[in-house]
Amino acid sequence: MDRTIDISDDLVKAAQEATGETDERAAIERALRDYVAAKQAKTPLEGMLELAGKDLIRADYDYRALRAGGQDDGHH
Repeated sequence: MDRTIDISDDLVKAAQEATGETDERAAIERALRDYVAAKQAKTPLEGMLELAGKDLIRADYDYRALRAGGQDDGHH
């Protein structure tokens, strides 16, 4: 869908420099796509919160043995 919009020449040039695109339209589209993707991406905290309640630790993991100086045999 084509649009006609007024965009500052300085902003278009900054978009071209930031994206590496030489074509103005390509630079603007790429800058918008990157911006939208960044806004939709999960923050590190959101990613960690998704892990809550998941079984991520082996059933035979024993933190007490590690604190007591127990050595891991390296086969896990």
